[in-house]
Amino acid sequence: MNKLKSSQKDKVRQFMIFTQFISCLSQNDWKFDVVTDNFFQNPELYIQESVKGSLDRKKLEQLYNRYKDPQHENKIGIDGI
Repeated sequence: MNKLKSSQKDKVRQFMIFTQFISCLSQNDWKFDVVTDNFFQNPELYIQESVKGSLDRKKLEQLYNRYKDPQHENKIGIDGI
């Protein structure tokens, strides 16, 4: 993480807060594969209530629309990244 720019480090911190990353790890015995599976299977368990209310739905939709798959509009494929 030392090679990241300060703006990139800030985004990592925001992601960790958003996902409650450390809490997820500790609840799952620090097993990364278990954490990632649990997070994506049950995201509602890990997103803080305060973060849910602060999301800007319009900005989120704009971001999604930028990367969505043109043939399958409810998916983001590997080319969308």
